[in-house]
Amino acid sequence: MSLPALKPAQELWVEQLFARLTPAEKIGQLLHPFITVDAPELEARLQSALDAHVGAVFQGGGRTSDQLRELFARLDAKLTVPLLMSGDYECGPAIAGMPGIGSTMAVAAIGDLDSAARVAHEIGRSSALIGRAVGTRWTLAPVVDLSLNPDNPIVNTRSYGDDPDRVIAIASAFVRGAQENGMAATVKHFPGDGVDARDQHLVTTVNTMPLPEWRAKFGRIYRELFAAGVWSCMTGHIALAGLSSRHPKTGRLLPATLDERIQRGLLRDELGFEGVIVSDAIRMGGIVGHVLDGGERTVANLAAGADVVLFPDDLGQSVQAITRALDSGRLDWSRLEASVRRVLAMKARAGLDIARGVPAPAELPRLLDPVQLSTVSASLAERCLTKVRDEDGTLPLRLRAGSKIVIFELPREPNTARSLVIAGQDDAIRPKTALQNAFESRGHHAISVHTLPDFHREITDADALLYLFLTGPQAGRGSVRLSYNAQQYIELTRAARTIPVVYCGLGSPYVPWELSMLPNFVATYSPADATQTVLVAALLGEIPFAGRLPVRLPEAV
Repeated sequence: MSLPALKPAQELWVEQLFARLTPAEKIGQLLHPFITVDAPELEARLQSALDAHVGAVFQGGGRTSDQLRELFARLDAKLTVPLLMSGDYECGPAIAGMPGIGSTMAVAAIGDLDSAARVAHEIGRSSALIGRAVGTRWTLAPVVDLSLNPDNPIVNTRSYGDDPDRVIAIASAFVRGAQENGMAATVKHFPGDGVDARDQHLVTTVNTMPLPEWRAKFGRIYRELFAAGVWSCMTGHIALAGLSSRHPKTGRLLPATLDERIQRGLLRDELGFEGVIVSDAIRMGGIVGHVLDGGERTVANLAAGADVVLFPDDLGQSVQAITRALDSGRLDWSRLEASVRRVLAMKARAGLDIARGVPAPAELPRLLDPVQLSTVSASLAERCLTKVRDEDGTLPLRLRAGSKIVIFELPREPNTARSLVIAGQDDAIRPKTALQNAFESRGHHAISVHTLPDFHREITDADALLYLFLTGPQAGRGSVRLSYNAQQYIELTRAARTIPVVYCGLGSPYVPWELSMLPNFVATYSPADATQTVLVAALLGEIPFAGRLPVRLPEAV
């Protein structure tokens, strides 16, 4: 099985619509800008999108459902072709006010594979239903990268782990849940992230896996997801050692987004993918380092085999560059039109041939239902919590009634650069009140501290100490390692030797590799409220730690 065949009525819709499109409208179907709903230049961006006849727009996280519905409606009403709005729904919808579910890796930490797949299917289904309420019909998920390098700064908890079999089973379930409910899914980042220790937001990274091994791991993941009928695939600014082309002047390996050998030769011809190829953000360092001019990057990406260009720098500049390339013969009209047909076919599969626009207000209570997300989040939290080690027998905590627990949030390396929020992560450190509330609901007193003076003041009469590690993937940071201050603060354990100390990772599971001296470690993979609440129950022995570590820690542990 590959892409599901269109129904006769869908085929007719695609062909009739295609026949009516002007050349400018066809070009617009290949452009996918990022429009921030509260940007000062919003009106100018909206007009630019309309002038370019864009086929899709991306909605970032942190926006309310009302904001997203208004943004979508303003554009869709003025476009000939129904608009696709996309989002990074890697583990649930990124909509302000909706409960967070957890992380992709948390799903993989569910020990029973069938149970993990069922949770993934429900996340895909819920994402599709809630996404439809705001106009989102395309998720740039799931991530099917393998987390093979603990120093990789961008995969980590966004991955389903390091086992191809589990990645295939869980990702396939997510895809089914989304696409069965009218939301296009996207497997990413081809040809596979998680091997290099660098960030493609900053530089072209390289998957150095030997080709035979790549075909048996990454290649098999993609082949099976394509066979399962996923509708789109995202190429990354990632080169594949042993196969990628080199820049004719610099000799550097080209990212897949600029390499016809990868996009057409490997992705289309060898693996047989028939759906929509979308680039990763075309303004990221991993591609800008090869092609500075924004319009030229757009053309080069399309010439290499992409169907849709994500986040072009300047829509007007991109349209002009594509038009010039078509006039000169650098871009072939027949190839461009094949891409347009793929995009229209995906819109038909998502149901836009019969129901464009956002649902009526009367339908919102059924679709925008936070209860369904809370249920999934609680189920995931109860099954993913993992006791990685407990050498000193600290767990479960044995606390007297009314105990005082000090919660020390270890600082992350600051990142003041403006960057795209991914997978629900951002750069702010905030009190994790769900954890405190869960302790206090049991009659204990929980204090959250962030500074040394606060720590020294509160630890004097504490009955237990929790260290929280908040490290996780952040676009553009370039590292997922603990900050210098965080590592130094671990030494404060000496001040608390007479009370139990528990080390909890609310993000990366690789902390016990980086700090191999830790006597215990609990992995939650996410700081979601439901996860924190269930964590307290597990720490106090009310429920078991039911999860399993979905990655192998290096032998240093």
